[in-house]
Amino acid sequence: MTRSQELPGGGIAGFLPAGRAAIRLRDASMRAMTSRPLRGLTKRLFFSRADSLHLPEYAVTG
Repeated sequence: MTRSQELPGGGIAGFLPAGRAAIRLRDASMRAMTSRPLRGLTKRLFFSRADSLHLPEYAVTG
């Protein structure tokens, strides 16, 4: 779980840019990453850790 919660390279600065130009660049890159041509790559890069988590099975109580 701890591994999945680590910040990406660049840390929090990539998500909270300081200037207008940096905000525009971040927004453009987010739009590009979710576009059809890059969707598969984005999924592999950002969601591969989440897919590798194995959580225990819990008994259902009624």
